[in-house]
Amino acid sequence: MGIGFTCQRLKVLHEQTIKELTTILINVVSPCLIFNSFHQKMTTNLLQTFWWTILATVISFSVSVFLGKLLFSLPTFKENDQQGIYKFAVTYTNSGFMGIPLIQALIGKQGTFFSVPFLVVNNIFLWTHGVSLFQKRKRFMLGETLRTILLNPNIIATIIGLLFFISGLNQALPVMVMKPIEYVATLNTPLSMIVIGANLATIKGKFYDDLEVWGLVFLRNLIFPLILVATLAFLPLSSTAFTAITVMISAPVAGLIVMLSLINNQPVDFASKVLCLSTVCSMISLPLMIMLANLIH
Repeated sequence: MGIGFTCQRLKVLHEQTIKELTTILINVVSPCLIFNSFHQKMTTNLLQTFWWTILATVISFSVSVFLGKLLFSLPTFKENDQQGIYKFAVTYTNSGFMGIPLIQALIGKQGTFFSVPFLVVNNIFLWTHGVSLFQKRKRFMLGETLRTILLNPNIIATIIGLLFFISGLNQALPVMVMKPIEYVATLNTPLSMIVIGANLATIKGKFYDDLEVWGLVFLRNLIFPLILVATLAFLPLSSTAFTAITVMISAPVAGLIVMLSLINNQPVDFASKVLCLSTVCSMISLPLMIMLANLIH
């Protein structure tokens, strides 16, 4: 992140370059990483844990959505026009750009394998519930939403990877196919961090002088992850799967918060401050949550 921040400030990386790198990450590197995570021998235990991970993710999102709705429906927040930003911030994390690279670095391929269910469920919730939080008129277009979810390169890579994993065909793939995929997959951690650092450098003005932003970041980075970790601790998950989910639910606010605020005429400056402060604070909060997960599971 420091390298990305410095490169942007020194004009080695320009905004257009950052956008293009982001596109490559989403459409090429991340799908390769996901498919590569399925390149291991299938066991009954591994498959069972995979389904338990899906259930754990559904529970975590359901709890977050419920708590967000309950908390921000209180009289203090009822008339606030930033309610959508509040609810989105506490529910959706930067799991793709921050969560998976950390899991890849900390746990390796098996950790990435257990982070895939989170990404799938995250995309479903994000493009249904998440998007609706910013829309003043309650409208839901099923066809468009399904198309957005199913045509997502990461979802496609998940479906293909899972089919190959269950059928055992993943073990039959030649080296000349898997090696290039593996090489591209290893780009995910450094490239994601560089892009995040470069994006932080583009934010102008102070992002740490608003108490409202601090309160929201406190909820996103510490309170909600603590509640979710305590809730999921009772599920029969392996320590690897539990750590992977902990990283995903403890990641900072999803970067999409700024784009959704922009296209729906919500306060973009406030959303940018929340994103920036949450990302910076995650350097402390994320290791704390990982340590807690290791202690209780």
